[in-house]
Amino acid sequence: MDTTLAAIPADSWLMPIPTAATSTIDAMGVCVVSLTRPRIPEAGSILSRDSAKVRAALDKIARAYESERENSIYPMLEAVAAYGTLGEIIEVGRSAFGEWKEPILL
Repeated sequence: MDTTLAAIPADSWLMPIPTAATSTIDAMGVCVVSLTRPRIPEAGSILSRDSAKVRAALDKIARAYESERENSIYPMLEAVAAYGTLGEIIEVGRSAFGEWKEPILL
């Protein structure tokens, strides 16, 4: 899907919104743009995820963390596309790097 810029009237910020846009010219010569947002998947589709794909993607993340030359973002995106949860992805990082604890400064 294309990404278009849409102005938010409250504070005039511009932000990308994935949309499908169509435009037509009405009888008065005014260009009318219709934006269609992508459909949100049904709640049941998340429950029907392929656990083998998620596990394989999480294993790729772990291998990327072990490698100094491999980018870990692509395996993370693969895990998200397979409906891996944020908790599962973070747990892989926690097992690879440990849990950060803020030093106590006096």
